[in-house]
Amino acid sequence: MTINNLCDYYNLPTYCLLHQHSSEEEFLQGIIVICLLMFPALLCSSSGYNSLQVQEEQVFKTWADMESTLQRRGDLIQNLVETVKGYAKHERETLEAVIKACAQATTVQLKPEELGNGAAMSRFQEAQGNRAGYCF
Repeated sequence: MTINNLCDYYNLPTYCLLHQHSSEEEFLQGIIVICLLMFPALLCSSSGYNSLQVQEEQVFKTWADMESTLQRRGDLIQNLVETVKGYAKHERETLEAVIKACAQATTVQLKPEELGNGAAMSRFQEAQGNRAGYCF
Protein backbone atom coordinates (compact mmCIF):
# COMPACT_ATOMS: atom_id res chain seq x y z
CA MET A 1 0.00 0.00 0.00
CA THR A 2 1.24 3.44 -0.73
CA ILE A 3 0.94 6.53 1.40
CA ASN A 4 -1.77 7.97 -0.86
CA ASN A 5 -3.79 4.77 -0.49
CA LEU A 6 -3.46 4.97 3.30
CA CYS A 7 -4.67 8.57 3.26
CA ASP A 8 -7.70 7.57 1.23
CA TYR A 9 -8.39 4.49 3.36
CA TYR A 10 -8.35 6.34 6.70
CA ASN A 11 -9.86 9.48 5.20
CA LEU A 12 -6.97 11.64 6.43
CA PRO A 13 -5.92 14.92 4.94
CA THR A 14 -2.66 14.58 3.10
CA TYR A 15 -0.82 17.23 5.13
CA CYS A 16 -0.94 14.96 8.19
CA LEU A 17 1.18 12.32 6.50
CA LEU A 18 4.78 12.57 5.53
CA HIS A 19 4.50 13.03 1.80
CA GLN A 20 4.17 15.91 -0.63
CA HIS A 21 5.38 18.55 1.88
CA SER A 22 7.10 21.50 0.42
CA SER A 23 9.10 22.31 3.50
CA GLU A 24 10.17 21.09 6.90
CA GLU A 25 7.94 23.67 8.55
CA GLU A 26 4.77 22.04 7.25
CA PHE A 27 6.11 18.68 8.34
CA LEU A 28 6.70 19.91 11.89
CA GLN A 29 3.28 21.54 12.01
CA GLY A 30 1.73 18.21 11.04
CA ILE A 31 3.65 16.40 13.75
CA ILE A 32 2.59 19.00 16.34
CA VAL A 33 -1.06 18.69 15.29
CA ILE A 34 -0.91 14.91 15.59
CA CYS A 35 0.75 15.15 19.03
CA LEU A 36 -1.78 17.70 20.26
CA LEU A 37 -4.64 15.45 19.16
CA MET A 38 -3.14 12.30 20.71
CA PHE A 39 -2.12 13.81 24.08
CA PRO A 40 -5.68 14.32 25.46
CA ALA A 41 -6.67 10.87 24.23
CA LEU A 42 -3.74 9.29 26.07
CA LEU A 43 -4.42 11.36 29.16
CA CYS A 44 -8.09 10.35 29.25
CA SER A 45 -7.36 6.69 28.65
CA SER A 46 -4.94 6.49 31.58
CA SER A 47 -7.35 8.21 33.99
CA GLY A 48 -10.13 5.90 32.82
CA TYR A 49 -7.92 2.89 33.49
CA ASN A 50 -7.07 4.19 36.96
CA SER A 51 -10.73 4.70 37.79
CA LEU A 52 -11.47 1.16 36.61
CA GLN A 53 -8.76 -0.15 38.93
CA VAL A 54 -10.19 1.82 41.86
CA GLN A 55 -13.69 0.53 41.14
CA GLU A 56 -12.41 -3.03 40.84
CA GLU A 57 -10.73 -2.76 44.23
CA GLN A 58 -13.97 -1.43 45.72
CA VAL A 59 -15.83 -4.43 44.30
CA PHE A 60 -13.27 -6.83 45.79
CA LYS A 61 -13.47 -5.11 49.19
CA THR A 62 -17.27 -5.15 49.18
CA TRP A 63 -17.30 -8.83 48.19
CA ALA A 64 -14.83 -9.67 50.96
CA ASP A 65 -17.00 -7.77 53.47
CA MET A 66 -20.05 -9.71 52.32
CA GLU A 67 -18.23 -13.05 52.62
CA SER A 68 -17.05 -12.08 56.10
CA THR A 69 -20.60 -11.17 57.14
CA LEU A 70 -21.99 -14.43 55.76
CA GLN A 71 -19.28 -16.44 57.53
CA ARG A 72 -20.02 -14.69 60.83
CA ARG A 73 -23.75 -15.30 60.34
CA GLY A 74 -23.06 -18.97 59.65
CA ASP A 75 -20.99 -19.21 62.82
CA LEU A 76 -23.75 -17.53 64.82
CA ILE A 77 -26.33 -19.95 63.44
CA GLN A 78 -24.16 -22.90 64.53
CA ASN A 79 -23.88 -21.38 68.02
CA LEU A 80 -27.64 -20.89 68.13
CA VAL A 81 -28.25 -24.50 67.09
CA GLU A 82 -25.94 -25.74 69.85
CA THR A 83 -27.69 -23.51 72.40
CA VAL A 84 -31.10 -24.83 71.35
CA LYS A 85 -29.83 -28.43 71.57
CA GLY A 86 -28.55 -27.79 75.09
CA TYR A 87 -31.83 -26.20 76.13
CA ALA A 88 -33.82 -29.07 74.60
CA LYS A 89 -31.69 -31.55 76.55
CA HIS A 90 -32.37 -29.62 79.77
CA GLU A 91 -36.10 -29.52 79.04
CA ARG A 92 -36.15 -33.26 78.29
CA GLU A 93 -34.31 -34.04 81.55
CA THR A 94 -36.69 -31.81 83.51
CA LEU A 95 -39.76 -33.39 81.92
CA GLU A 96 -38.46 -36.90 82.57
CA ALA A 97 -37.78 -35.98 86.22
CA VAL A 98 -41.31 -34.60 86.62
CA ILE A 99 -42.86 -37.67 85.01
CA LYS A 100 -40.77 -39.95 87.22
CA ALA A 101 -41.76 -38.00 90.35
CA CYS A 102 -45.43 -38.17 89.40
CA ALA A 103 -45.15 -41.87 88.73
CA GLN A 104 -43.49 -42.47 92.09
CA ALA A 105 -46.04 -40.35 93.89
CA THR A 106 -48.89 -42.38 92.49
CA THR A 107 -47.22 -45.75 93.12
CA VAL A 108 -46.96 -45.26 96.85
CA GLN A 109 -50.34 -46.08 98.25
CA LEU A 110 -51.29 -45.94 101.89
CA LYS A 111 -53.81 -48.46 103.12
CA PRO A 112 -56.11 -47.52 105.98
CA GLU A 113 -54.42 -49.98 108.33
CA GLU A 114 -51.01 -48.33 107.67
CA LEU A 115 -52.16 -44.89 108.85
CA GLY A 116 -50.70 -45.58 112.28
CA ASN A 117 -47.38 -46.90 110.87
CA GLY A 118 -44.77 -44.09 111.02
CA ALA A 119 -42.45 -45.63 108.38
CA ALA A 120 -45.26 -46.06 105.85
CA MET A 121 -46.49 -42.51 106.56
CA SER A 122 -43.03 -41.02 106.03
CA ARG A 123 -42.65 -42.98 102.77
CA PHE A 124 -45.98 -41.60 101.57
CA GLN A 125 -45.09 -38.02 102.57
CA GLU A 126 -41.67 -38.31 100.90
CA ALA A 127 -43.27 -39.51 97.66
CA GLN A 128 -45.81 -36.70 97.81
CA GLY A 129 -43.06 -34.14 98.54
CA ASN A 130 -40.98 -35.19 95.51
CA ARG A 131 -43.74 -34.38 93.10
CA ALA A 132 -43.52 -30.70 94.17
CA GLY A 133 -46.99 -29.81 92.97
CA TYR A 134 -46.51 -30.98 89.35
CA CYS A 135 -48.92 -33.88 89.50
CA PHE A 136 -52.59 -33.20 90.11
